[in-house]
Amino acid sequence: MEALSSEATKGLAEEADKYIATLSASATYKSSSYTIAKATIVEEIEKGFKVLYENNCKVSDSFYLEVSPKFFTYLRPAMTELSTNNPDLIKKGAVGKYGNAEVYIENNLYNDNTDDWCLLRTSKAIAFAGQINKVEAFRPDDAFSDAVKGLYVFGAKIVRPEQLYAIKAH
Repeated sequence: MEALSSEATKGLAEEADKYIATLSASATYKSSSYTIAKATIVEEIEKGFKVLYENNCKVSDSFYLEVSPKFFTYLRPAMTELSTNNPDLIKKGAVGKYGNAEVYIENNLYNDNTDDWCLLRTSKAIAFAGQINKVEAFRPDDAFSDAVKGLYVFGAKIVRPEQLYAIKAH
């Protein structure tokens, strides 16, 4: 039961991530080019930092770069050259650091049926709230076992759109 509860928790978190990614696709500031080569990817990320800094984001803000696995394979060589080995970042799920941003590989990015939209943002760009309202144990009719069902309610809002930059990854 404990393993199943853990799996359910990860599933709920994944649904919340998908919701936030879809919401983030409406970001005000977006890249205009397709990112397909290492040089282009680095240029797009740097352009994103420039936009955010021009929008009064501070160097001391917490920045996050959420990228698709494919985007990450192009970015990894630049990170190897520019990052340090930090076990504390890895414990939080980050795969490294690029510039001032912690980098996360994300499978739940918004996809418009052609491109993934990777995100460069501060920690203050998106507000999220969620809670499990009700949990109920029950015995399924077709099994000799116990089960748990629950109601998970969540919502998110882009509260500081000027602190969110979407990068089109083709």
